[in-house]
Amino acid sequence: MLQTIAVFAQEKRITGKVTNTADGSGIPGTSVVIQGTSTGTQTDANGNYSITVPPGKVLSFRSIGFAIKNVTVGASDIINVTLAVQRDDLNEVIVVAYGNAKKESLTGSVAAIKAKDIEKRPVSNALSVLEGSAGIQVNNTTGTPGALPSIRIRGFSSVNGDNTPLYVIDGVPFSGNVTDINPADIESVSVLKDAAAGALYGNKASNGVIIMTTKRASKASDGNVNLVMNQGVYTRGIKEYKVLSANEFMETMWKGYRNNLMSTNPAGYPTKEAAGAKATSSLISDYLYLNIYNKPDDQLFDANGKLVGDARIKSGYANDLNWFDGVERTGFRQEYSINGSASNKKSNLYYSAGYLDEDGYVINTGYKRFTGRINADIQAKDWFKYGFNLAGSHQNTSNISATSTSASSYANPFM
Repeated sequence: MLQTIAVFAQEKRITGKVTNTADGSGIPGTSVVIQGTSTGTQTDANGNYSITVPPGKVLSFRSIGFAIKNVTVGASDIINVTLAVQRDDLNEVIVVAYGNAKKESLTGSVAAIKAKDIEKRPVSNALSVLEGSAGIQVNNTTGTPGALPSIRIRGFSSVNGDNTPLYVIDGVPFSGNVTDINPADIESVSVLKDAAAGALYGNKASNGVIIMTTKRASKASDGNVNLVMNQGVYTRGIKEYKVLSANEFMETMWKGYRNNLMSTNPAGYPTKEAAGAKATSSLISDYLYLNIYNKPDDQLFDANGKLVGDARIKSGYANDLNWFDGVERTGFRQEYSINGSASNKKSNLYYSAGYLDEDGYVINTGYKRFTGRINADIQAKDWFKYGFNLAGSHQNTSNISATSTSASSYANPFM
């Protein structure tokens, strides 16, 4: 009896406050647990707590977005704790249709790309960072600078219908062009890939959902300004196949024409000699239409289809046979972005401006974009908070159009 009373007598009530090291504000909802047990409590709206603990025990303080702190209970009845911000813990929270959810509570398949991953790649649009993610197909349709890639999440859901996923930016469905958004302004990109997307967003999410969150100022930031400059060149990534020379091309066309005559009209051209004579006399007029050699059209080949020994390419054509010179160039890319942020207990401000200029490696293709963004939140009263997201974009695109009247109709110059 005496021993039991002594044990209970040793327990005491510990009170205190949990605050943010950055600004000294209380952290509500912080978990305060006696380590090694399931006994614990939470801080109130002001960060205050109270818990009964035996001396010598360890209290563990945990809050999402902050580093964990463990404190051993001593003689004092008051234990005040400060927690440092830890951004890595934010991956435990996922923004969903209406509010937030813990990652382990969401049963659907999610792919997430963070700002630090986006910053590693000089991309013109934020969707390019999804390349290589499991279950997500990113197809660069034309390759023209500024062209929006085609996104397919786990294949095609409809043969004739629209297979484009739903875009949600800062909690709002987005129907504009994603290239309007500067990738430097993106904090994270998440992709919902299965039925969980439909449960959150309805039938609009039948092709999956791409959720983008733009940047905001970190808590208690005194203010910072960042300047980013990227420059680079565009060249062809895959070399052209080995091609025929002009002489080899002429002889191959002659042989093909001769064999075609024999197979399609065996009665008219029963022998190689007869078909060869016809190929020699009319290859230019029937198929090639242009003779770049110094010999008459019907005197270019011998009986075996070889160019005659003194056949030479005319001087006007000799230096103009590499047609890629009229299509390709070394493209140049330059991007400049400046952004800044500041926050205090009452307000939060993020702003940015960006300029992108791309000259594609195909001549007459290019893309210029000017962007600007302001994200702000203001805590007017304890019970009233308001804010706004304002973004603008201006773009100029140059491409190879199929007709002179339709700039949106793309033509492939290689074809």
